[in-house]
Amino acid sequence: MVLYTTPFPNSCLSALHCVSWALIFPCYWLVDRLAASFIPTTYEKRQRADDPCCLQLLCTALFTPIYLALLVASLPFAFLGFLFWSPLQSARR
Repeated sequence: MVLYTTPFPNSCLSALHCVSWALIFPCYWLVDRLAASFIPTTYEKRQRADDPCCLQLLCTALFTPIYLALLVASLPFAFLGFLFWSPLQSARR
């Protein structure tokens, strides 16, 4: 069995895969940032234990509406990218 260097048999499908992920990725990244603003990491928990300031609450209140607005704006592009990406999975090696 041979390990393929590219996931698709031709470069056109590979380019379409890259374009579809370029459309999906901003939505994916914004969902990650939105979740990260509510769920602190271990480092942030340790840092907050030393400093009782409510900076995390301020950042969450400030950035949540921005992330939500950008997420709503990127959803149509992500849906279009998913429509391109989904049928491509049947052509993968």
